[in-house]
Amino acid sequence: MNNDVMILREKVVRLTQMLSDRGIIVTQRGTEAYVESDPRTGRPKRVNLPFVPDTASEDLISAIEGFLDHEVAHLLFSDFMVIGEAHRLGTRIAILHNIVEDTFVERKMTEKFPGSGYNLAVMGHFFSEEVNRPLFKQAMMNKDQEAILGSLMVPMMRAWAGQQVFIDFMEGKWELVEKIVARIGTLKDRVPLVQSSKEALDLALAIEAAIYPPKPKSSTKGEKTPSIPKNKEEPTPPEEPQAGEGDEGDGHGSTEQETCDSESESEPEDIDAGNDEPAGNDDTSGDAAADESDGVADDEGDADPEPTGAAGSTEPAGGDDADPEPVADADLDEDDAEGDGDGGSGGPGDGEEDGELSDGETAPGCGGFEDLPEDFLSRTIDFDKSVGEKISGDAADAMRSAEYRLFTKDFDIVDLFEVPEDFDMRKVVKMDDRTRSMVGVMQKDLERMMAAQSKVIKSAGQRKGRVHGASLHRLAANDARVFYKKEEHRSKETAVTLLIDCSGSMTGSPIETACTAAYALSSVLERIGVKHEILGFTTKGLGGEIPGLTPEMIFAEQQRVGFRFTRWEALYMPIFKEVHERLTPQVKARLAAAPKTRGLLQNNIDGECVEIATRRLLSQRAERRVLIVLSDGNPACNGDMRALYEHLKRAVKNAEVRGVECIGIGIEDDSVRHFYPKHVVLNRLDQLPGEIMAQLKSILAPM
Repeated sequence: MNNDVMILREKVVRLTQMLSDRGIIVTQRGTEAYVESDPRTGRPKRVNLPFVPDTASEDLISAIEGFLDHEVAHLLFSDFMVIGEAHRLGTRIAILHNIVEDTFVERKMTEKFPGSGYNLAVMGHFFSEEVNRPLFKQAMMNKDQEAILGSLMVPMMRAWAGQQVFIDFMEGKWELVEKIVARIGTLKDRVPLVQSSKEALDLALAIEAAIYPPKPKSSTKGEKTPSIPKNKEEPTPPEEPQAGEGDEGDGHGSTEQETCDSESESEPEDIDAGNDEPAGNDDTSGDAAADESDGVADDEGDADPEPTGAAGSTEPAGGDDADPEPVADADLDEDDAEGDGDGGSGGPGDGEEDGELSDGETAPGCGGFEDLPEDFLSRTIDFDKSVGEKISGDAADAMRSAEYRLFTKDFDIVDLFEVPEDFDMRKVVKMDDRTRSMVGVMQKDLERMMAAQSKVIKSAGQRKGRVHGASLHRLAANDARVFYKKEEHRSKETAVTLLIDCSGSMTGSPIETACTAAYALSSVLERIGVKHEILGFTTKGLGGEIPGLTPEMIFAEQQRVGFRFTRWEALYMPIFKEVHERLTPQVKARLAAAPKTRGLLQNNIDGECVEIATRRLLSQRAERRVLIVLSDGNPACNGDMRALYEHLKRAVKNAEVRGVECIGIGIEDDSVRHFYPKHVVLNRLDQLPGEIMAQLKSILAPM
């Protein structure tokens, strides 16, 4: 049993309980990692994780835990109304909002649950190395500008958010995104400060407007400048740029290229790079004043005219109280003077093998490509989707190579057995009558085997304690060891589990014999004060009996992944007696009712049930632990029979290694000899106090 896998499975159970009041469940089924949302509201209703085998690697398990923490962070901190609004505003806004939102929810998750920080960092490294880096390398080889920029958008934003994994990834790559960095400007400083989904949307809107600013204005305020026909013979005056020429379909003018190509040119006199306010804002006449001085609307000196209410501002255009942040171009001079504009996370020219260029090749940034392509945002790698797909692929590979493959444990049940309402209590009296004569005979043997009385001995030759007369002769030799102490040697405290096979093959005499024998053993164990519990094991069916799990679903998954699952039925382990319970009439009724309960006796998956019983035993405070399995045959269920057999052998061996003594009692069958090195066969109940107890005594002789 892999402890990391067990921790992951237990974590899923706890999270499901925590999120139940939100109508959200966390499941482990098949080999896919995904989030299932309500098609009407868009709200998540289920997070599914792949069910990984015990042999799964530590990296895969950590990545799955990180994926789970990431999705839970969305469930706890995202506003899905705002997310829906972002999608309605278009693909660009949805992509940018998702990137910013991811950094926000992960930061909040780490603040609330510090332990999740490690898992999220591991998942970030998993995305960076297993998903993003290969795509980035391929894009560089193909000199595909859109793919290069698309592969760097997520790492860039996460680096600005302060995530060390992505700060490291971006080293040597900042020059590839310098045009984007220049346009975004100081907006990048807001990424690590976002505190809500609404703030994430506001920032996404501002970043989108900065990356894709509107075309430059071509008229003065309040006046409409007639357009110049394209076939006009007169040359265009130098002071009047041709608005919109050469930028059809890209949403921004050729002045953007001047940002990179004309950095050596002098700055316009009316712009102060160090001032937070746009040029000319000290003149109340606004654009009109600019027109009087320049003749046109600032197009000649500015790389990007400021779009009202867009980049750097979350207020709508035209608001009297709007206080926009500096536009991208006002920050461009300041950032470019430092040479990177990456917020301190690396800079142009920092060599790394992924960003190295051959001799004579130009970096595909400001100097390599003439301008940003229109649709590069559509090539951005979807973090959640890509991580989910990679985890799914790795989980399928891990399952394919495993010896024991499970589809899910979501429907497994370990719970108290419910006595049918129409149960006849006279059956309890009958069971008492059959075992009364056995209990006294077995008591002494079990006491000797498991709970012998304590022994007190005198330990002589001590330097202090009580004087030991027989040792006084030592004084003549100046030996002071003439005392003794009393030492009490207690037998080892023992915990026992009785595990009853409740499968279909036990129908009739075998299940009657097994339950009655378990009742007799339990009566003796209670008399001598040995704590114990009684469990059963069988399965629950598919289809209508377990909503959400059908044979068709299993077959479709097997066809998709190309291998067969060892078992897909749900385990059912009824608890007939808990450790802390006394052997009350209610407990007796559970054992007496089991043989006749409709629907109880189905298939048996012994290995996993032995594992569950072993874990429960190991949780008990005891020096000695004994598991006694009462069964009539081999494991049997829908699945891979050979794998079931081998798994039972491994489960017994692993239990022994962990300090649990396993004994198989064959009920009218000797099949237990194939799986339990220590075993006996019980053909008739009257053998229990004599022959069977003698064999158990030799097996459980005090160690």
